[in-house]
Amino acid sequence: MTVREAQERVDAIEFNDWRAYFAVQPRDADRIEGAIAFLTMTVASMFGGNRSARLQDFLPSWGASTPERQTDEQMLAAAKAFAARMKAFKKRPE
Repeated sequence: MTVREAQERVDAIEFNDWRAYFAVQPRDADRIEGAIAFLTMTVASMFGGNRSARLQDFLPSWGASTPERQTDEQMLAAAKAFAARMKAFKKRPE
């Protein structure tokens, strides 16, 4: 819907009502991102991640500065560390 179409269908009072509603009620995308962040934080802590991590650490920060690009060596080291943790996790007695 274009702005012009919206202005024809919704008056200023109804528009402000919707703005107030969405200020209190999170958008569906925010809810989904929150649920995925919580799940990711839980899985990370199960596999030896930082247990003091906060939910906010796993939420996307749209428009924020991007992290510094990793070198090939840094990515390889991270992958090897992850593989080692996975191997150790699989060896745990049940």
